[in-house]
Amino acid sequence: MTENLFNNDTLMEESIEEEVEDVNEWFHFQIQGKIYMTFILIIASLGVVGNVMSFILMSDAKLRSLAYSVYLRWMAVSDSLLLMMVTTEDTLDTYNYLQRFLVSHVTLCKMWTFFLAMTYTLSPWLVVALTLDRFVCVVFPLSRHRLCTTSKAFKLCLTLTLISAALNVVSLIYLDIEDGECIPSDNLHLSRYLVFQQLFLNSILPCVAVLILNIVTVSRIRRSAYFRQQFKRSGSSEATKERQDKITLPLLLVSIFAFVTLIPRAVTEFTEYVLGVLQEHDGMTMELANKLWPVFNVIYLVNFAQNFYILMASSSEYRLIFRQKLTCHHKDNRNTSSAQTQSSRMSSELSKISVFKMADSRPVTSGDTTLYSSSSMSSSPVTELGI
Repeated sequence: MTENLFNNDTLMEESIEEEVEDVNEWFHFQIQGKIYMTFILIIASLGVVGNVMSFILMSDAKLRSLAYSVYLRWMAVSDSLLLMMVTTEDTLDTYNYLQRFLVSHVTLCKMWTFFLAMTYTLSPWLVVALTLDRFVCVVFPLSRHRLCTTSKAFKLCLTLTLISAALNVVSLIYLDIEDGECIPSDNLHLSRYLVFQQLFLNSILPCVAVLILNIVTVSRIRRSAYFRQQFKRSGSSEATKERQDKITLPLLLVSIFAFVTLIPRAVTEFTEYVLGVLQEHDGMTMELANKLWPVFNVIYLVNFAQNFYILMASSSEYRLIFRQKLTCHHKDNRNTSSAQTQSSRMSSELSKISVFKMADSRPVTSGDTTLYSSSSMSSSPVTELGI
């Protein structure tokens, strides 16, 4: 009986090795090492610059009073923090400095993991909030002015941030430095919670919510456009509705591309988790997932870097506002420099005038006699020294 079990295990291991070799034979494309780091650095650099530009764009007076600008500005801050931390972590990991950096102090270990995990949770749900805002504006237009306000958007973003922090507070409690690594304590319930959070709260649930809301919103926009074509009338209401659709479509693209970039890594992690739970030793699937994970992780990070570029590519109005903002900023700089030049010129002229006045009122000594300037000669007598 024991020999049969041993032979079965040996055959299973050999089949797994054969499957892995089959994967290596046909799957030649792989991102790793310096190639992977190059992609990460490019995405992070472009993403942080784009997020800064997005924050500036949404701070414009024309957009600052709109609810969705609050979501995009909050996303710009959260996404930039995530990109910078992921880039730092991957860079240190590539050069084998990551564990040395994280284990330098237990407080650094906990705070770093906490903020990174919090942004991983927060950013997808901010996309859900933006999608929900567009859903309300399109599906319930009469409630738009009551529900889609900047104050409610700010409160929702703040609530999502606090919930994300609360969900990841376990990083501050259960993380510790063990055997030279920054890892959570060995607890079965904690491990299950972290898996649930990573798979469902950070990936699957946001993707499902974004997908459902976008399907309903896009179908309503298409139906609205169809009715406008069938019963088109010249009026301000129709023009206003078309302008709202033009504003909504770029924001929907932000949401749709977020779903596209989030879903590959979510599916991969879910597949690995299911195989692990079912204890299915599918060597080919696991090896393929390991090879594809860096590619999907790169695609996943694109989600945190793409918003500004989507807005610029899809909307002429946003391009015009951003161009005007840059032009005004350039003019303000030129006006400031010209004002500084004029003030320096005036100050130099005033100094010259004061020097000339001092020269006119200065006494001139000749021999034993002190003479005053011609301006004071009529009122002051000539005084001779020694008399």
